[in-house]
Amino acid sequence: MKKTTKTTKTTKTKRPRNKITNNNLIYVQHVLAALFKCTIIQEYRFHAVRRWRFDFAIEHLKIAVEIDGGVYTSGRHTRGKGFSGDIIKLNAAALLGWTVYRFTYEQIGNGYFYNFVLLLSETETNTRQQIPEKFRSTFKQN
Repeated sequence: MKKTTKTTKTTKTKRPRNKITNNNLIYVQHVLAALFKCTIIQEYRFHAVRRWRFDFAIEHLKIAVEIDGGVYTSGRHTRGKGFSGDIIKLNAAALLGWTVYRFTYEQIGNGYFYNFVLLLSETETNTRQQIPEKFRSTFKQN
């Protein structure tokens, strides 16, 4: 008797973000919206030709926020090709007038992100003046 084996075709699918990651992204969007008092666009495509996207963007201010994951697990943002690609993307964004701020998930959780964005929003409402003197005392990690 001949054994028959059934082969199944596997397709590569995108790995879904885990629950912690989704909660962090929701938190980031809410903090930005509350402090800047405007609509925050998630996955904003900023380049006309390339498919580059920002994790979050405040379009009228040309401010973008990027959340880098996998910094301790040799993720895409810390390996050679990914890191080099990020540099090209961020340099292109700068040429288009964007200011990009990068954070890790750890910085979102420990208070650094919130304190930074709080000061950034105060600075932006004062027409991009220099960062206030209180920067040194309030801009800290919890």
